[in-house]
Order: sequence, then C-alpha cells, then structure tokens
Amino acid sequence: MTKRERVYATIDGKPVDRPPVALWRHFPNEDQKADPLAQAHAAFQKAYDWDFLKITPASSFYGDDWGLKATYRPNREGTRHYTDRPVKKETDWPKLKRLDVTTGTHGRELQTIRLLRKLLPDEILLASVFSPLTIARTLAGETALLRYLRDSVDETHEGLDVIAEATAKFSEECLAAGAVDCMFKNEVKELFLARIAAMSRAVRNRKSIEAERERLAGILGSVGDGVYGVNQAGQITFINPAARRILGYDAAAPVRTRNSGAVPSLPTPA
Repeated sequence: MTKRERVYATIDGKPVDRPPVALWRHFPNEDQKADPLAQAHAAFQKAYDWDFLKITPASSFYGDDWGLKATYRPNREGTRHYTDRPVKKETDWPKLKRLDVTTGTHGRELQTIRLLRKLLPDEILLASVFSPLTIARTLAGETALLRYLRDSVDETHEGLDVIAEATAKFSEECLAAGAVDCMFKNEVKELFLARIAAMSRAVRNRKSIEAERERLAGILGSVGDGVYGVNQAGQITFINPAARRILGYDAAAPVRTRNSGAVPSLPTPA
C-alpha cells in the first residue's frame, strides 16, 4: 500500500498492511522563519519516511499576532517560554484585534505549508491548529483564564469570539496553502483539570471555614459567661445562649440588630 492508501484506509476502518506511523517534533532553531522551518521538516520527513507529516510551528505562534512575547530556553520538547502575555486584566479581552491571518506570524506559517507542499508534493501534510480555549489560556495564563471565565464572562467571551474567528479563517487558509487536513490541538483537558483542582481547593477551604465556625460556636455556646459581638456599625453579629438569658431574650426570639444600651458600653481606655 502507498502511505496515502494506508492512512485513508485506516480512517475508513478498512484492512491495512500495517498501522500508519508518524512522529513529530519542534524545530526551535528554525521555527522563526518559513523557509528554514520548511527545510527542517522536509529533511525530517525524508530521513524517516513517516506515513504523514504533522507540521509543527513555534509553540507560541498562535499568540504572537496578539502581542504574546516568547523566547526559547533549551528544553527537551523544543517549546518556547512565555515572557509577556497580552491579557493582564479583564478589559484586555475586548481589545484583542481581529486578525488578517494571511499576514504576520499566521501568514508565516501558511508560507511554511506552501513551501513544504513544493518540497514534498506527494506527502500527507497536516497543519497544527489550536483550540480557542487553548489560545486564550496562553494569552492570559491558566490561572488567570479560570478567574476570567468565572468572574468576567462577557469580556472573556468577547475575546474568545475574536480568537475563534481567527482560528476558523486560519484553518481554511491552511487547506488552501496545501495541507490535507488540520490536526486540532485541543489541550482543554489540562484546563478542565486545573479548573476542577481550583474548585476542589475552594470547597476544601469553605469546609474548613465552616468547621472552624462550628467549633467556635460550640465553645461560645458552652461557656457560662454572656458573649456577644458587634461590628463597626454597632450591629450585633452574634450572641451566645448565656448572653440571651442575661439580657432576657427567649432562645428563639430575634435579637436587636444594634446595641441599644441593653448592655453597658465598656469604658474607653485612658
């Protein structure tokens, strides 16, 4: 079978001579320009003769046109390190500009696909496209995005709309440039797990606070002295059973919201 026949038969669930095989990697020393990146991919494909070639751009490419700053620090994955994110507060989401994906960094990646199609005319080329939520996570930071999704829904959705529009247009342009299809890089699972972890911490904190409140209530309820507390406005915020008895309140009767003089005020320290 040819590589193309093998891949398409596998997708259709038909018998194949063997499963399709492919690996991919980053090229951090070549991924800032289209021609070196295309040449690196072509050499990689010719060296290993994979059944298909997944094109791997710089890991930060999808955010560069919105102002994401990144640099390369040597690491085994070949990914880039983010040094400055464009979304620093909720009001930054509506400021994300609508992109012309045929220019800028997106345009650079489209040119890489065009060059690869000339270098490898018969190969199955897959473009890398990231989900809008994954892009938003990079633009704002994972913890910050969770906060925005919870507390600034309208502003965040406005930004996501801009990102989704650019993603759809970029996918179309990738196919027009020569990619056979797009590999949709959906890393939302990590975001979901982070959100679950944050919710779990919030639940644990709330339970801890409630347990402490119950413990203190038990202590105040068991002491023989009358204890009550007021806030800065003079409003009574709590009162224990002994204080109710001393002041003549029934156990179920409402208590005045303000200290009206039923209990003498303490003298002001000299």
